[in-house]
Amino acid sequence: MPGTPHHALGSPLLTGAAATLVAIVVARAAVGPRSGSVRPRSLAVGVGVAYGVGLLFLWAVVRLLFWRIEPDPRSSPFFAAVVVGGTGLALIVQGGVPTYLHAKRGLWTPLAWLVGSSWLCVYAFLRVGGESGAFFLLLVWTVGIVPPALLVLGVCWGFEAGYRRLRDNDGP
Repeated sequence: MPGTPHHALGSPLLTGAAATLVAIVVARAAVGPRSGSVRPRSLAVGVGVAYGVGLLFLWAVVRLLFWRIEPDPRSSPFFAAVVVGGTGLALIVQGGVPTYLHAKRGLWTPLAWLVGSSWLCVYAFLRVGGESGAFFLLLVWTVGIVPPALLVLGVCWGFEAGYRRLRDNDGP
């Protein structure tokens, strides 16, 4: 059907498998080294930047290799720069904040949130076509998906932190 995205890898199963693999790698990176020698803020910044750059790279490669309309920032360079920059910032936050919450506070729900949001992001980025332009998916992700997803992260963080506080205060 015209206007419907298709899987760049050929099937939903392959797309899901690739998204699962990336989500596992991201989770492993977010857990960080076991020695505790890396400061939480440094780990979060490193994971966040690598996450943002890596996912933007994935988006660009998929668009260039599997989509018949290539992303051409020359037609509107300011718009392209704002969208790509905004998406990069959103992805850095999406990868860094849960990493920080896990590394600093030992919370596991932000890590689970990161796995889910990574899977969804990779799955979406591996689908091509059906968009009104190559940058449309990035714009939708940045404006429509990330802000509500960060609210969900806040709720997860709040519930787990509140539960831990209650559990620790009920001691003998």
